[in-house]
Amino acid sequence: ARDVYRYLAASGIEIEPKGIAVGVRLEHPSALIDQIQYHRREGRGQWLPAAEYAFVTQVEGRGVYSFCMCPGGIVIPAATGPEQIVVNGMSPASRGTQWSNSGMVVELRPEDLAPLLSPEGDTIDKAACKTIEAPSGAVGGALSDKEIELIQKMNEFPAAVEQAGKDYSPSGIANYCYELTKVFNQFYHDYSILNEPDAQKRQVRLVLARNVAKIIRCGMSLLGIEVPERM
Repeated sequence: ARDVYRYLAASGIEIEPKGIAVGVRLEHPSALIDQIQYHRREGRGQWLPAAEYAFVTQVEGRGVYSFCMCPGGIVIPAATGPEQIVVNGMSPASRGTQWSNSGMVVELRPEDLAPLLSPEGDTIDKAACKTIEAPSGAVGGALSDKEIELIQKMNEFPAAVEQAGKDYSPSGIANYCYELTKVFNQFYHDYSILNEPDAQKRQVRLVLARNVAKIIRCGMSLLGIEVPERM
């Protein structure tokens, strides 16, 4: 919606600032959440669904709460601009992955971001982007073209699943997974991961490789195909 805000501001329409919520996305083993929520060491067993949770509290008068909890799901890239690290979460219908995730956010008020606004007339969302999302993108240094290409391909997974459902065509998921593995194979061929001397770059590449594995596992799960831990 940022383009809408900017269009309204450029058109001279008065915009009233409001609070936003900012945070991180936490990831946990699904089995752990099942054990906690079902109060059973054995977890959910064969018939119960992957457990969910909701968290809300007040810290010094500010709301802190979970958001968009995804049982048996994956974390996916969701950046809307360059040099950002932004993620979201999703769950397949089976809720069948080994991981669950949830946003955990804190309330920010307009007065918190007001000192960050530039004289040029930044909107609240632009200030948040410059001070939170863009600096996150600098972790590990600038991403290479191949790393960006891999992230963009991973970002296509939700749309591929949705289209496969609309078309009643599981082959769309299989084709996407095949395309993703081709992009990853080229990435793996061009860049060292474990032997990368720069610790931050090595960590970024490990996260990319891990997320590719999760997406492929999720895609295969949707197709009813078991994936070995290693080959």
